[in-house]
Amino acid sequence: MILKSARVRSYKNTTDSGVVEFEAGITCLVGKNESGKSAFLESLYRLNPLPTGHPQSFEALRDYPRRTFSHDREAIPTTIPIEVVFTLEPADVAAIEEKLGVGVLAQPQVRVQRTYENDLVWEVPLREQRLIDKAVVDAGLDASIAAGFLSIEDLVRRLKRQSDPAPEVKQFIDSIEARDFQAEIRSILAPRLPRFLYFDEFSIMPGRVSIPKLQQTPPNLLTPGERTALALLKLAGVDSKECTEADYEGRRAALESAANQLTDEMFEYWSQNKELLVELDVDFRSPGSEKNGIGPFLDIRIRDRRHRVTLNFGERSQGFIWFFSFLSAFSEYRSRQEPLILLLDEPGLGLHPLAQSDLMRFIEERLGSTRQVLYSTHSPFMVEASRLDRVRTVEDIPEVGAKISADVMSSTRETRFPLQVALGYELARNLLEGPNNLLVEGPSDYLYLKVISDYLRSQQRPHLDRRWVIVPIGGMCRIPALVSLLGAQASFAVILDGIGENHAKAHQMVQRRVLSADRVVPLPEIARQPEAGLEDFFEVDFYAALLAESGTATVRPGRLLTGGGIVKQIEDALGADFDRYQPARYFLEHQATLLPRVGRPTLERFEQLFQRLNRLLAPAEQPRLAA
Repeated sequence: MILKSARVRSYKNTTDSGVVEFEAGITCLVGKNESGKSAFLESLYRLNPLPTGHPQSFEALRDYPRRTFSHDREAIPTTIPIEVVFTLEPADVAAIEEKLGVGVLAQPQVRVQRTYENDLVWEVPLREQRLIDKAVVDAGLDASIAAGFLSIEDLVRRLKRQSDPAPEVKQFIDSIEARDFQAEIRSILAPRLPRFLYFDEFSIMPGRVSIPKLQQTPPNLLTPGERTALALLKLAGVDSKECTEADYEGRRAALESAANQLTDEMFEYWSQNKELLVELDVDFRSPGSEKNGIGPFLDIRIRDRRHRVTLNFGERSQGFIWFFSFLSAFSEYRSRQEPLILLLDEPGLGLHPLAQSDLMRFIEERLGSTRQVLYSTHSPFMVEASRLDRVRTVEDIPEVGAKISADVMSSTRETRFPLQVALGYELARNLLEGPNNLLVEGPSDYLYLKVISDYLRSQQRPHLDRRWVIVPIGGMCRIPALVSLLGAQASFAVILDGIGENHAKAHQMVQRRVLSADRVVPLPEIARQPEAGLEDFFEVDFYAALLAESGTATVRPGRLLTGGGIVKQIEDALGADFDRYQPARYFLEHQATLLPRVGRPTLERFEQLFQRLNRLLAPAEQPRLAA
C-alpha cells in the first residue's frame, strides 16, 4: 500500500487539517513553531504505530481539543482523529481478487480510520455485482439468477420471495448472508497495512542506560530515548542475553561492531567532523538506583580524535547525536519486508546548515529511495528548493486551528519565509558555485526548461546538459551586475526572448562587450516568430488550454493567430498584463498529465535550443581508464 492522503480532525490544535496529499517518496511539512506540524505527525503515527516509546493510542483527556472537550464529551469516543487513504499496489489487488474475484474493487484504494476509542475502521469500495457473480459461480448455480442485481441485499430479498426455492438456492442465501466481505478484505489487507516509525528529539539516546531495564521492561513502557538504545542492543544481538562480567569482552565486541557499522554509514553523509568515533562500553561497577535502574549500564561516549578527548554521548552536539540515534532506531526495521513509513519531526534541528544539507542528502538517497518519508521543518536548509511540489505548509489560523495546504503561495509571509530563504540560498549558491550559468528572464522560463529537459532525458532524447545551472535574473538590465559577480572566468550564456526591449538591451551589451555575441541565444531564431519567448515554443492550442486550466486567463486560440509573440497577443486580447508564472507553475505541478499532450513540434524546438546551448560548453572530461 502507498500512503495517498490523510486528514486529522479534533486533535490538539487541529480542528480539521483538510485532506493532505502525499508524494510517493518524500513529503515536507513547513511551518512556524507551534503551528501543528508535530500534532499532524503524532496523529498519523497512531494509525498503525511501531513501538518507539511515544504514545501509540489516542487519549481523549490528553489529545482532544480542550476548548470543545466539555461540549463534545459524549461524542468523543466515536470521533475520528485520523483518517488515511492508501493506494493499493498490484500485489494487494491481486490478493483480494484471488479470493473474491477479478474486478471486485470499485477503485484500488482503501480508507482506514482510528477513533478515540482506538478502534480501527476500514472502508473498501466494492463492486457488489462482481461479488455476486463469483458467489453464484462458486455455489454452482445458474448465473441467470443474479442477472441485473447490483447489490447483495436486493438479490437476497428477491430470492427469499420465491415461493418454493430449491435447496441449493436456500443454501446459497444462507451462505451469502453469513459472509462479511469487508471483514474478508480486512483480513487480507491488515498484514499489509504500513507501520509508522515516528522519530523526534525525545528519541535521542541517553548517554548512559541500564541494560537490564532495556531487556526486561515492556517496549511500550520505555521512554523514546530508551527505545532507541534498545534498538542499538538489538543490532548488536545482546538485547535478550544477560550481561555478566564473565562475558564482558564478547558483549563489548558485539557492541563495538554495531557502533562501527552505524558510524561508517553515518560518515558517508556527515561532513562536519570526520574525527569523531562512537565508543560503547559496559559498566558493571557503578551502583544502580530506583531512577536509573540496576547495572550493568551501557555507556555511550564520543571520542574526538582531533582534540584527543572523549565526552558522554549526551554532551556532544545535538546534530551528531540525532543522526546517530536515528540510524540506531532505523536499524531495527531497515531490513524487514513489512511496509514502513518514516515520520521525522524536525530532523536535524541542531545541525549547522551545511550538515542539514548532508542530512537532506541522506533522506533523499537512503530513505526516500525505498520508503515513503514525511518530515517537518521550519529550517530553510531542510527544504529542497527544486522540489517545492512536495512541500505542504502548516498554519495555525485563529479561530480555525491548524490547516495544511499544498498551495505554498497562499500561506502567510511567516510560513513562506523558509521557502523564500531556501530559494534565495539556492540561487546565491548556484551563482557562486555553478561554473556554467544559464541566465533566463524569469522563473517561468526556469520551470519550462527544467520540466521539458527532464522529460526529454527520460525519453533518451537531446536535453539540457546537467552542467548548466539555470538562473532566473528578472530582466536583462541585471546582467551587467551578475556578470561582475560571476567573474571573468565563469562560463555563462543568455537565453534572449524577443519580448519588450530585451533584444535592444542585449544588442547594447554586446556593443559594450558586457556580453559576447556567441553566448546569446535568441529565441525568435528557433521559434521563427518575432517577439518570441519560451511560451511560443508551445502550440497555440496547448498554451491556450494551459492558461485556462491553470486559472490564469481564458483566451480563444483563434484570437492568438494574428502574428507576433503569444505573450503580447494574450495581453492585447485581455487588455492587461498576465502572470506568466502561474501557467508555468501549473505545468510543473501537473506535468504527469500535461507532458503527453505536448506536441512533437514543441519538443523539437526545445531539442534545438538545448543542442545549441550544449555546444557552448567545454567538452566533458573523458573518464580515465584504469591501468
